[in-house]
Amino acid sequence: MAVGLVSTLISILVGLSAGLIGGKTDKILDGLSYVFVIIPGIMIVIIIGSLFIGIGISFSYIAIFLALSITGWAWGARVLRSQTKSLATRNFIKSSKLIGESNLSIVFRQIIRNMFPLIVSNFFFAAMYGVLGLTWIEFFGLGNVDSINWGTMLYWAISNEAYLSGEWWWYIPVSIAIGGLAMSFSLLNSGFDEIANPTLRVYSRKKIQKSLKKIGDKN
Repeated sequence: MAVGLVSTLISILVGLSAGLIGGKTDKILDGLSYVFVIIPGIMIVIIIGSLFIGIGISFSYIAIFLALSITGWAWGARVLRSQTKSLATRNFIKSSKLIGESNLSIVFRQIIRNMFPLIVSNFFFAAMYGVLGLTWIEFFGLGNVDSINWGTMLYWAISNEAYLSGEWWWYIPVSIAIGGLAMSFSLLNSGFDEIANPTLRVYSRKKIQKSLKKIGDKN
């Protein structure tokens, strides 16, 4: 969750700055985010972890948290940048500027408010990236293998050849837990989408369909 929160904050900062300021700032930030999108973040973290182990330094949770946070913001920043550019040209934003509303108020009350579903989606995506990143790092034995988490459970399952001896309880429950977490994040994201956009709600669609049917019957 901490990785998701920090990565989302970086995405918002970079995306809004690039979309609103424009010019050279936009090009620099867009190019920077493009670099992080191309380079696989988890592979960078694994390489960093290998270097830490190679020089005898333990790859602690703080180091893993910082590495995953730094490498997990690019996708969200690019999406928010595009949405910010689109919103900045809308008539209600131009009207707010004409009546003298401050730029800070426009950002928080107009732009971020309209991008709320995207921000929430980015948070859940980044949080899942953090979970998978930590699991992969511990699975490869780059962290503290004496700690208890999904990655170390899989690490010891592979090390003790549990899959060959048929001891499925070493790795199957972990896989189900990871899949269940991903599904729960997806369902929560859908729920927040429905809260932010009432037209996505099932009962709202049914009301619309009934209304259209009544109009059709009258005609």
